[in-house]
Amino acid sequence: MQQQELYAFKRDRFVNNAISELEDANRSPIDGYQDLPLMPLEQATETIVPLVSNLRNYVAQAKQKCNQDFKILTWDESAAIYLYTMPTCFFSHLNKALRDENRHALKPWFAYLKLIMHALEQLPSVETDVWRGISTDTDSNIRQNDTHRWWSLNSCSTDLKVVKLYLGDKGTLFAIRSHYGKDISLFSAIESEHEVVLMPGTRLHVKSDVLNFEDRHFIIYLEEIQQFIQTASAASIFVQQPSKSSQLHLNKDDEARAQRITDLPKEPYRYLSPLWGYDAVPVVSLEEAVKPLVSLLPAVQSYAYIAKQKCMKPADDLTQNESAAIMLYTMGWEPLDQCLYHALNTVLRSEDRQQLQPWFLYLKLLLTALSQLPPMMPRTLYRGIKLDFSNKYSMDEKLVWWSFTSCTESINVLSSELFLGKTGSRTMFAIETNSGINIRNHSFFKKEDEVLLLPAREFKVRGRLDQGGGLHVIQLREIQPPAPLLQPVTIGKY
Repeated sequence: MQQQELYAFKRDRFVNNAISELEDANRSPIDGYQDLPLMPLEQATETIVPLVSNLRNYVAQAKQKCNQDFKILTWDESAAIYLYTMPTCFFSHLNKALRDENRHALKPWFAYLKLIMHALEQLPSVETDVWRGISTDTDSNIRQNDTHRWWSLNSCSTDLKVVKLYLGDKGTLFAIRSHYGKDISLFSAIESEHEVVLMPGTRLHVKSDVLNFEDRHFIIYLEEIQQFIQTASAASIFVQQPSKSSQLHLNKDDEARAQRITDLPKEPYRYLSPLWGYDAVPVVSLEEAVKPLVSLLPAVQSYAYIAKQKCMKPADDLTQNESAAIMLYTMGWEPLDQCLYHALNTVLRSEDRQQLQPWFLYLKLLLTALSQLPPMMPRTLYRGIKLDFSNKYSMDEKLVWWSFTSCTESINVLSSELFLGKTGSRTMFAIETNSGINIRNHSFFKKEDEVLLLPAREFKVRGRLDQGGGLHVIQLREIQPPAPLLQPVTIGKY
């Protein structure tokens, strides 16, 4: 392939000739591919072989060269992303089909679309600033406070230099605040491009009119305002996710956060042995801390790597490893029993304390990090569950929550259907405590405060109230046991 042609293919993934190439006129849902089974890449691309010249060769290269070191994706899923990022005409054919008013033009792509969308769904969403561009100086269709929807699979870079290189001496840069983009740099054919993709149907809010930027370029500030989700009755439906596990197709990261704040049924409601032993191990890097967990959590090293990359400049004087240990705890992935926070809390609730030993290195790093964050002033925190637990908590009863406990400061958060909702049997806990730790600066979720209570906190039931409509409120106050139930950590920087 000639160098000029190679450059053109690379450029076209990050730069368009006009805004219309991102939007076109289609307003129809992208529907139908999600019902197909997952197929090997060779089979998933067979129906588009007539549309893309030399495709079988590209597929073979992708299968051979793709990243197989991170078990978060299967071989075929990794190869599907690699194929998309290869400097060939493949990605342009796919995006043309995604933007086509004739949805039948997309049908040959269904099997591949199912595979790559499923792959992207496994990757955590990233909240970061990304860049892409158009080669024209400005576009009269873009005005402050407008909303635009981009229909293609949009490649962006976290590195401005990459996009400026492809944009050349003039053009318009899009500075995009991404909330749901997928960082595919580990699986890209060109890792140095630091690529983040925005999903088909992404909605963007225009935060500024066109501004001058470094004399030769213009810049427009955008913010991603809604993920590629759909409700059954929405008037502006656009993309369906690969699975049908939820009518609302909720963001998996939000589901993970909701799971942490509503997992009370698994607490044992009895006194167990104190949590002890981990302080004897040294403070090590996050990579070393998760090595004993690989047999339990096959994808943990991949997520640990992503956490480290997102914690380059940690707040609160924590080290990168300490900050990343907290972030890793807040990340969610499937299957749930192989997700770190779920597996760790299950072990903390177990009577068999021997199960905790593989976790000692990670637990020491995590508790060391949390112990250096300032405790909050005395206040009331909230958490809850969509069940009636009023008969499990008697007035003046003492109890211990053995796992890490995620709470929120805002009672309004719990009214969301993602958490408690407003109908059916529900129990809300109002917790008076002075030991909550706000982990927002180190959480994978930056949009809302998450307050963490350490394991083995003891409480006393101070009140119970039937609010009617299925809602029960239980008031708890944290108390200090006569001796620690959680071994204090000896602070030591890595």
